[in-house]
Amino acid sequence: MKKKFSIISIVAILLVLIYIQSSNSRFDRVALARGEELNKSVDVSKYYEASLRGSINKNKIKMSHALNDIKRAEIKNNKENVLKYDVDISIETNFKDVFKDCLFIGDSLTSGLYYYKYLDKANVMADLGFNVKKIRTNKLEDIKAAAPKRIFIMLGTNDLVHAKDSDKFIKSYEGLIEDLNRILPKTKLYITSILPVDSRVKEATDKINNELISSTNDRLNKLAKDKKISFIDLRPYIAAHTDFYAKDGIHINRHFYKYWLKFIEVNFMGGN
Repeated sequence: MKKKFSIISIVAILLVLIYIQSSNSRFDRVALARGEELNKSVDVSKYYEASLRGSINKNKIKMSHALNDIKRAEIKNNKENVLKYDVDISIETNFKDVFKDCLFIGDSLTSGLYYYKYLDKANVMADLGFNVKKIRTNKLEDIKAAAPKRIFIMLGTNDLVHAKDSDKFIKSYEGLIEDLNRILPKTKLYITSILPVDSRVKEATDKINNELISSTNDRLNKLAKDKKISFIDLRPYIAAHTDFYAKDGIHINRHFYKYWLKFIEVNFMGGN
């Protein structure tokens, strides 16, 4: 009986030991698997962290290149926008040939382009008293028939006579631009500044307010930018040469037109 008990005890102890060993092995396997899982998780985290840093660095490089491209574009744009006012009018130029495919629209100031024989009459649509409304109402079909490659507009003097503000004028001017784009979508348009009147001539300043002309020119410049067309500012010439004014202080004499056309040729027609 003692012997039998002894064998049973030994067997029981062995079974317990086997169970414990089995449990430990299972625990070790679970622990090992969990450890590998965590290790992989850490590796994955490190991988994604490294990838994220790499992506951030690549984006920084791309952003840096983009900023440099913007700076270069701005520099180029500024260079292109620097207008040459010191034009050489002593160089003989056949303006009729230069502007043979162009049309100048304006009032009596613009009519001097053909009156003084700088351009052919076919290239000038201008007359005494012309304003934006008359062009839009009566001349659009003629403009369409002429089909010029470029149109240079200088209107506003008659529109602003006795006007208190330029709201109505600017709205109508914008309508003219839209009309021209509609009937001649391939034609390049240019807005020309309104010339101030001679401040020394009271009759002129009584009729037209130079401050209004100045603020209106600012609005025309903005309109040109909004419509992505060129603004031709001729005021520096009249400011530097007051002798270009006619006696009435509003109109200009023949000498101004050379500067006008030469300035456009050099800056907008690819001339020298």
